[in-house]
Amino acid sequence: QQKPTALRLQILDLQGQQVFAMEDAGLLTKILLPAGTYHVIACRGRVLRCYTMTLDHGASFDLHLHLVTDSR
Repeated sequence: QQKPTALRLQILDLQGQQVFAMEDAGLLTKILLPAGTYHVIACRGRVLRCYTMTLDHGASFDLHLHLVTDSR
């Protein structure tokens, strides 16, 4: 059976500065961030998803990704 392609995860602040990056994120990746608005980029193979999220002070945010693995 073919090993699934790694999930690359990157989080940028509104100024475009990287605040988090992981080349092989797991099914559940817990990240603590201060309040603010962030761009989240998730990539698996040739499948790319981009999101913008805003965290209030003390809030949490769950992002559930279902990225189909490119089988080509």
